Amino acid sequence: MRILLVVLAVLLLAPPAALRAAEARPNVLFLFADDQRADTIAALGNPVIKTPALDRIAKAGVAFERAYMQGGLQGATCVPSRAMLLSGQGLFRADEKLLRDETWPAAFGRAGYATFMSGKWHNGEMTVRDEQLLPWPRPPDRVRAFLAEYYRYISHLDAQIGRILDALEASPHAKSTIVVFAADSGVARGSHGLSGKQSCYEHSMRVPLVIAGPGIPAGRQAAAMCYLFDVLPTLGARCGVPAPKASEGIDLGAVLADPARPGRPHILLAYRNVQRAIRDDRWKLIRYPQVDRTQLFDLQADPHETASLADRPEHAAKVAELTAVLQQQQQHFGDTAPLKVADPKPAEWTPPAKGAKPGGKNRAAEEQ
Repeated sequence: MRILLVVLAVLLLAPPAALRAAEARPNVLFLFADDQRADTIAALGNPVIKTPALDRIAKAGVAFERAYMQGGLQGATCVPSRAMLLSGQGLFRADEKLLRDETWPAAFGRAGYATFMSGKWHNGEMTVRDEQLLPWPRPPDRVRAFLAEYYRYISHLDAQIGRILDALEASPHAKSTIVVFAADSGVARGSHGLSGKQSCYEHSMRVPLVIAGPGIPAGRQAAAMCYLFDVLPTLGARCGVPAPKASEGIDLGAVLADPARPGRPHILLAYRNVQRAIRDDRWKLIRYPQVDRTQLFDLQADPHETASLADRPEHAAKVAELTAVLQQQQQHFGDTAPLKVADPKPAEWTPPAKGAKPGGKNRAAEEQ
């Protein structure tokens, strides 16, 4: 039997006996976490966190250093992320009401796999719920405790993943199963003074992605840029599953064969109507249309996005170049949000007084 199991948005796929000719196709175990940053796996460079199970997957396969969820048009960005993953569509076209049978799990089912999912999927920086988890200004000791608690949750998740991996290794399917680990989004947890995931910064949009299994090089890291919605098209190609007609993800099989190969040349990111971002191999531009502000980061020299270069005259050409690419990528993915508005709001923002409810004088800034 062929099995594809996706856990935490979990799929189980297995062809019936009538399809024994397809028995050479691999099983797939897909582990999909909620709100886990890309920099939270010990084997991939985090010197503090304890993730022995995820380390096992990373050491057995290819880890993508620059995988992204594309964003969200609401505060709960994990919601559209799951819709994008399962549909193979970008943010601006994924719609559960239109998808119905046009999902990748449905395509696996039509190809002879039995499918099962447990979890959530649908698609229906400053006072949203997440940002109220810490007071303003952010007390350093509270941020440290916040991060320690977050790491503890991940280590607990890792322990449960270890149980799944142990069961797989004890089964007859171990050598014929592709194992994938990813997460639906990152999260700030103190970075940039933020708590949540409602931004286009790397800590919120970049996600872990590791793929291991038969024919995949072990212990390699890939710098190829990709989206989460490229993962199921990649698995589909490897499992002989024709793509749903609406899928726009790409097959990363060439990167799995040779992790030195490039992926997508640009990544478009978005949050509601207030942020749009574009990144290439080195540079990242974030545009805030509602307050008429732009940030430019050299991710090679400044990977944590701490020093914007957008206002420096020597970088004016780079801002113009990336703005043009951003507009082109918006058109490609069906994003109609403007990069400029007729009446920009003030960019200045003051944290609300303790106990104040959203909707007061800071309303315009709250929506940024």
